[in-house]
Amino acid sequence: MCHFHWWSRGALLFTTEMNNAISKALCTSRPIKLHDTLKEEISHWLFLRAWDDLLPWRDKHHICISLATDASASGWGGLVTLGDRIVEAADYWRKEEQALLPC
Repeated sequence: MCHFHWWSRGALLFTTEMNNAISKALCTSRPIKLHDTLKEEISHWLFLRAWDDLLPWRDKHHICISLATDASASGWGGLVTLGDRIVEAADYWRKEEQALLPC
C-alpha cells in the first residue's frame, strides 16, 4: 500500500474559493466579492472570449478507470483501477487536517 502525504494546495484553494463564490452567487441577485486568488484565476482565462484561432484536434484515446474513495473522521482512502492494475492510497488525517473536517 502506498501512503501519499501530498495534495495540491493550489487546486484545493481554487476549488474551495470557486465553490464558495458559486454558492454565494446562487443565494443572491447582488454582486459577490471575489477574493484576489479567484479573481486572478478567472482573469487568466478571459483571453478565451476573444480567441478565434483554430487548434487541431488530438487523436482520440479512450480508457476506462474505476475510482473509489472513502473518508471518515479518522482517515481517508481510495482505489484507482485501470485494467488489471490497482493503485491504493490511504492514510490517517494529521491533526492540522482534522481541524478542517466538518464533523
